[in-house]
Amino acid sequence: MNVKEILASQMFCQNVNSVLLSFVQLLLRPAKNLDKFPENQ
Repeated sequence: MNVKEILASQMFCQNVNSVLLSFVQLLLRPAKNLDKFPENQ
């Protein structure tokens, strides 16, 4: 692997990790916080 491929794979892993973290945070967010967004009701 050359340097560009290594950097691309690292950036890809970071993007996947950030998406997974945000998804987990949405799942772990208590339902009472949804009251702050009346447009969802």
